Amino acid sequence: MDATSVLAALSVELSDLAAGLARLQDVPLLQSEEGTPLEGEGLLRAMVALQDLDRLTQTAVALAEFARKVASADGVTDPPHMTQIVAEMPLRSVADRLGASLGLTPELLVGVH
Repeated sequence: MDATSVLAALSVELSDLAAGLARLQDVPLLQSEEGTPLEGEGLLRAMVALQDLDRLTQTAVALAEFARKVASADGVTDPPHMTQIVAEMPLRSVADRLGASLGLTPELLVGVH
């Protein structure tokens, strides 16, 4: 695989991350649009939004670490090396999506982590 494939896979993940953040920007977290404290459904939406924000933050950290490891590999993007990098990612869901985008079969990733 070449660097273009790696960047394309990373680009897809970053686009999904940006879309997730965009969905959260209109969720009131402290008070309703009327200025009253959140309660009921509004409070539940805020709690879910904060959980989503935490997940998105973890995803961003995992993607940054992936990019750092790929950059420090001096252009080595052969499947065994990329499998190792992907398998070491802390978030299994992100690793699985990146692995699939890069054409790394799940069988290659089993037992490496």
